[in-house]
Amino acid sequence: MFKEAGVSHVFAGHYHRNAFGRDGALEMVTTGPVGRPLGEDESGFRLVHVRAEGIEHEYIPLGRIPTLLEGAPSPQ
Repeated sequence: MFKEAGVSHVFAGHYHRNAFGRDGALEMVTTGPVGRPLGEDESGFRLVHVRAEGIEHEYIPLGRIPTLLEGAPSPQ
């Protein structure tokens, strides 16, 4: 149903680790918890950029949060 509807990404959580899967153009992304990861990834969060050109995502560990996010308005 996702593919028929043109969905390109499905994001989920609460798996206690990061996990990925792909079925053709459909990407499934599961992000681990901020509190207690059980996999190898550090605690963190996933930043998703939704743009006209497409969807990009990145996992950011809590110890490496950038001071300025790409595409964000400049602080004044």
